[in-house]
Amino acid sequence: MFNLSDRDLCRSILGCSDGPAGFNAHMHALGHPVISCDPLYQYSHDQIGCSIRAARDEVMQQVRENPQNFTWNHIRTPSELEQVRMTAMQSFLADYEAGLMQGRYIAGALPRLPFRDQSFDLGLCSHFLFLYNSLGQEFHLRSIREMARVAREVRIYPVVNTNGERAEFFEELLCRIRSSGLGARTEPAGYDFLKNGGEMLRITGE
Repeated sequence: MFNLSDRDLCRSILGCSDGPAGFNAHMHALGHPVISCDPLYQYSHDQIGCSIRAARDEVMQQVRENPQNFTWNHIRTPSELEQVRMTAMQSFLADYEAGLMQGRYIAGALPRLPFRDQSFDLGLCSHFLFLYNSLGQEFHLRSIREMARVAREVRIYPVVNTNGERAEFFEELLCRIRSSGLGARTEPAGYDFLKNGGEMLRITGE
């Protein structure tokens, strides 16, 4: 979804609002260090596991009731989606305690991150910003500026909400980002499961 090249995979990467995703575990197994930051990481392995199991049926029910909000190209059915997601979460849980000890999972939340300026080459944010319109324009602006403070380049996916629509404030937000001295552009992503979700936002220093 972020069009990560082989060169990108060798850069220092921060994953913001990663939650119980398997990206960190997968990258660690390949020998590529990633730091993940999420308020979820203040909780124990067992607490997170219970939360995943409790949310599983509700989330999948929402998917089955709204199939029109998704493109079923890469993932063919809701059952396949459930298997893919649970496999990723199990990978996360298996890695979580070791990752905590190694400092790869750090409790923290946007729009204020616990890292020094330009600590990372690349900051990634998946399925959080733009997915929920209720967060509002100011939260998005502060979060993007904060990610750009700690990472030299930022990529955000998707740029639509759960209904496959861009936020009403999207274009104004891009103007405000650019006026703060940052580059901001949408470009094709390598993934499109959400309806109209085939783009990511790239933020760079100018």
